Amino acid sequence: MSNYHRILGVSVGASKVEIKKAYRDKAKVLHPDRNPSPSAADRFAVLQEAYDALMNPSQEATNTREARTAQRKQKSPEERAKEARDRYRTHMKREEAKDERYYQSLITGSRWKYVNFGTKLCMVIFIALFWDFVLPTHRERDELMQFAAHEEVGFKYKKVRTIFTANYGYAYVAESNYHHLQSYPGLYIEKSRLLHIPTNILHVVNGNVERYPFDKHTWSYMPLPLMILFVPTFLVFYKRRTVYFTGAYMASCYIIIPMTVVFLLRDDRWLHLLTLGFI
Repeated sequence: MSNYHRILGVSVGASKVEIKKAYRDKAKVLHPDRNPSPSAADRFAVLQEAYDALMNPSQEATNTREARTAQRKQKSPEERAKEARDRYRTHMKREEAKDERYYQSLITGSRWKYVNFGTKLCMVIFIALFWDFVLPTHRERDELMQFAAHEEVGFKYKKVRTIFTANYGYAYVAESNYHHLQSYPGLYIEKSRLLHIPTNILHVVNGNVERYPFDKHTWSYMPLPLMILFVPTFLVFYKRRTVYFTGAYMASCYIIIPMTVVFLLRDDRWLHLLTLGFI
């Protein structure tokens, strides 16, 4: 490990992001404006030199630093402290300008138009899912074709069973009765009103209706999908140059909005939404 790495407290081969973070953490402690110690200015200057060396290891930059170090040793402590402050302010202004350019690239241009469109789409699905909680469900006739004899661990329920129906296909249901599934193949699939999302299997046994809730499906994850769909809306109202905004922005662009489009295209949900659930 070189002396510069020891000064910053980073390992050899550390990335520039790690070096920058280590520098900022130590600069908050050693900066002469914050540290009244007489040696703070010299220690901060050494820290700055180590940071410059690791961020720009070229030979020309090395020669410049060596010349600057020789000049610094000839100056008084007050001059060295002033020089350290000036270099720190210059560095911070450069970093702020860089961050501002990146932030502006996020909230302007085609990417921001994409986020705005995705936000509107997510809010439409959010409202549709919310109303699906309130509106009455409807039933569709189906027939049980196959089912697993054994049960497995589900997402929402401790025990779920895989079944296969003639119209819907494969599904995971909880609280199912093995003997009744074996003896009575007729059933209904209960679906939400607008998006036709399956919520329960209604199994008719001797005139009685047994309700088997779906698991590992959109409805069983509620209210998590509603919370996720609200993230892009958060971006529109919270436009700040912060790490929270950047994280939500990236999650919306590359995960939430594409998943919302896939969700809308699957099982003809876009058609159900356009016809308000009548088709």
